[in-house]
Amino acid sequence: MTATPVDVAILCRGTADVEGCAASVRAQRLGGMRMLIVSDGGENDQIARDLAASRPDLVALPHDDAAAERRWATGAQAPFLLTLSARQRLVAGAVDAALALMTSRLDVVVGFSPCAEADETASSAINDWRIDDGLSAIRRMCGVASAALGDGPVIVRAPRSAPFGRFGNEGARLGAWLRLSLRGAVAECAAPLAVRAPAEVDDDAGPLRSLDARREAFAAFFRTDGRRLADAAALARLANLRLAQQAYWAACAERARGHATASGDLLRFARRLAPAAGPRAWGLLDAGGPPPAPESGWLTAFCRRLALEVFP
Repeated sequence: MTATPVDVAILCRGTADVEGCAASVRAQRLGGMRMLIVSDGGENDQIARDLAASRPDLVALPHDDAAAERRWATGAQAPFLLTLSARQRLVAGAVDAALALMTSRLDVVVGFSPCAEADETASSAINDWRIDDGLSAIRRMCGVASAALGDGPVIVRAPRSAPFGRFGNEGARLGAWLRLSLRGAVAECAAPLAVRAPAEVDDDAGPLRSLDARREAFAAFFRTDGRRLADAAALARLANLRLAQQAYWAACAERARGHATASGDLLRFARRLAPAAGPRAWGLLDAGGPPPAPESGWLTAFCRRLALEVFP
């Protein structure tokens, strides 16, 4: 594959092994590569600075340093930006596969993939991509009330803005996906382009915080760039309904676990977004009792099914 320049942003949080991630990037066939370490604050800021000082191909971007972020984005010369978590390792040929997609399909503005567990066997399907037009991608995100599926690397065409999505800010990532989808097609790889370290943890600080961040991202999008879509109002309502459904079954789960405060907060969130849902949706929880107790291990599926039944 041609040595096309690629900027690589390594998103660092917790106690991730940045060196291991960087080594997997260096093992790819890249030309004009520059790696950026985006830390999440605290000790990682110093780790990022120390590591960047030791290697000329690394640049550190401390947490919430807006001036440094603007300088890095302004200086970006590569036509593509690839981002991955510092807990992830690129599989052999991952960047070649991503570049082959982006250079052969000029309509694609962003591509993503799932992330495999470390003990999974590498797949030869890394060159197979599902491609949706931008509007279909937006409808898909509204239908699941979330950003595009997949937790692995993301490759973006012609980055001229801040690194794609910051850790700890699910709303910012969703907003970036929605805006990018207005610019062109979105591609999903059929196979993982990276494997994750066993200690990978969930980004979400809690269901209500995640839900509210996504609610605000959808609201901001449909107030601004997305308002010009022909079915903007219907898509906004769909996103709110899906968020309300997710909040409702999360409230059921919290009530069943005995977490009355968390359940109440989630229930109020759901009710605010879907006020048209009838008494069947609220009666059981309003009465102060838990939902019927499902068998152990089936709680999430039970609550999700219940939510789908009671919402319009």
